[in-house]
Amino acid sequence: IGYDTRINDLWTVGVKAIYRNLGRGSEDALLDSGVVAYCARNGLPLTNAGGTGCFDMYNGQSLYRIINPGEGATIIVPLPNAAGVVSNQTITLTAADLPYPKLRREYTALEFTFDRAFDGVWGLTGSYTLSKSDGNYEGGVKSDLGQVDSGITVDFDYLSLLPGASGLLPNHRAHQFKLYGFWQPTENLTVGGNLSVTSPRHYGCMGLAPATYANGEGAVANGSYGAVSRFCNQLVVDRGSAFESDWVTRFDLSLRYSMDEMVPGNLVLRADILNVFDLDGVTQNNEFGEDDAGNPDATYRAPTVYQPGRSIRFGFDWAF
Repeated sequence: IGYDTRINDLWTVGVKAIYRNLGRGSEDALLDSGVVAYCARNGLPLTNAGGTGCFDMYNGQSLYRIINPGEGATIIVPLPNAAGVVSNQTITLTAADLPYPKLRREYTALEFTFDRAFDGVWGLTGSYTLSKSDGNYEGGVKSDLGQVDSGITVDFDYLSLLPGASGLLPNHRAHQFKLYGFWQPTENLTVGGNLSVTSPRHYGCMGLAPATYANGEGAVANGSYGAVSRFCNQLVVDRGSAFESDWVTRFDLSLRYSMDEMVPGNLVLRADILNVFDLDGVTQNNEFGEDDAGNPDATYRAPTVYQPGRSIRFGFDWAF
């Protein structure tokens, strides 16, 4: 919801409030503990001499399905009957059977804008956004691990990955300033500038979960995935609560020169100087406080990615 008002023929200001809330998501999850809970609730054998009991088959690292975390699920799965004979069965797991919380990703923002319309000589547009992005689920990808296999991240693969998962998400930037202006000193030449200033990304600490943190699941993520839980020194570290990266400032310049009076058609020569001041703000840090053996990682918090350095780009547009 927002409101804009024109101050005069050239100047307009506005304010906008934004709220986005993720309703549901599709993500793979480890369902062993849910199937065992279903069996216990319905009197199916958990163990037997033949190894075909529910817990014998689903003891912590066996059954993955894509579900809507936080809700129940209907799946087809091999299960024993009361006599221990295994066959495919369609079962409905309730939300109570499954140990996973409901997905949460909320974005709230207040955006202030202004615009000075182009009057034949210059124009200017700017904004300031105050925002918060938090929850327990970034989305189809997982930036802190570099996972891009959408919908099958590790988020709900083990119960030991859940503690500390809720907090400021990787795309959270509390403050964003943007300014864009352009000046036309002659009919053929246009000079533009683009400034952005963005507050830091927030990080937690990733490491190994305590060996005892199985919660009936029968396994922790350590053995399969290594140091990807939100534990450091055996203590939970909430997402986005440990440290932050740099403020990142970028200023770009652009030049456009029209040669439509000199050559047939509409030819525009382009030149862009990106990151004019060659600033090197840190845009990504190492969030792993421990290595896969549980030892402290000496590079924890160290920069891993900087903003791209100054570059110049030339080009042209020719319509004819």
